[in-house]
Amino acid sequence: MEVYHIPHFGASVHTALFHNVSNAAALRSRLIVASTMQGEEGVMEREAVNFAFIDARLITSKRVLETAIHQALLADERGQLRTKYIHSEILWLLNPGNNISEAIRRFGVADASTSVVVIRVFKSSSNALSNAVNDVLASMQKAIEGEVGSLDALPTDWATIKKIYKLGSDVVLKK
Repeated sequence: MEVYHIPHFGASVHTALFHNVSNAAALRSRLIVASTMQGEEGVMEREAVNFAFIDARLITSKRVLETAIHQALLADERGQLRTKYIHSEILWLLNPGNNISEAIRRFGVADASTSVVVIRVFKSSSNALSNAVNDVLASMQKAIEGEVGSLDALPTDWATIKKIYKLGSDVVLKK
C-alpha cells in the first residue's frame, strides 16, 4: 500500500492494488446495497465501503491515478465536485466522457474483476488523517478478498484501454 500526504489540501491518500480478488461480484452488490440503506446501519455500511474501487486493468500507470486524485481534491477544495463524493469523482475523472454512470460501469469494480485498485482519501476535517496505515489496510482487507501487491505491477489491458479512449491504431501503443 502507498500513502500520499498532500498538505496543501490537508489530505492523506491511501492506495493499494489487490490481485486475485475473489469477491468482486459480492463487493459490487454490497456497494449497491450500501448506497440505498437507511438509518444508522446504512451509515455504518457506507463507511465500511467508503473507498474508490477501480478495475486495475484500466489503469495505465500510477501517474494516471495521482492525476485523478489530485483533480478530485482540487474540485472538492473549490466546492465543485460533479459527483456526490470524492471517491466517485476519482472514477468520473478517469472516464473520457461526462457520464458518471458510464464511469462507474467502466472503471468501477465489475463482477469479473480479478485485480482492483482501492483508494481512500481522508481530509483533515474528518479527523482520519491520524489513522495508521495498518488500520486503513485492515479496513480495505475487510471489504475486498485478495492479495495486496505493488502499484508498479498494474495488469493493464491495452486492448480495452484503446477501445475506451478510442485510440485506434496509434503506432505508440502497438506492442
